[in-house]
Amino acid sequence: MKAQKPALGISLSESWGDTSVYLIDCSCTDSDHAVTAWIEIAPDEDLSEVEVTFYIKTNFRRWERVLERVKLAWGILWGKGHEQHHSLLLRKQAALNFAAAIEASIEDLENRDTKNP
Repeated sequence: MKAQKPALGISLSESWGDTSVYLIDCSCTDSDHAVTAWIEIAPDEDLSEVEVTFYIKTNFRRWERVLERVKLAWGILWGKGHEQHHSLLLRKQAALNFAAAIEASIEDLENRDTKNP
């Protein structure tokens, strides 16, 4: 399998300079499980880094699990902290497409490095 254009499961949302923003859909088809991923090339010419940042939206239904939400807020207020995890289900094709987006950023980084030795 090879990466697709247009890509299944991943779409370019915005792009400017050395930054591309992608929307990655979860294969469970729940839009609340989608992830926004920023792929950035390090702005510093001395660094050869690609930074991938994921933004995840956390939703709480208004009246469900009220006591759990109060305990969570109380713990955050009093320094207990809060830990979250997020699983993103990707079909094989969507995973290949996301990998291709990261590879494109690496190629941009390498092209920039060869222009500015």
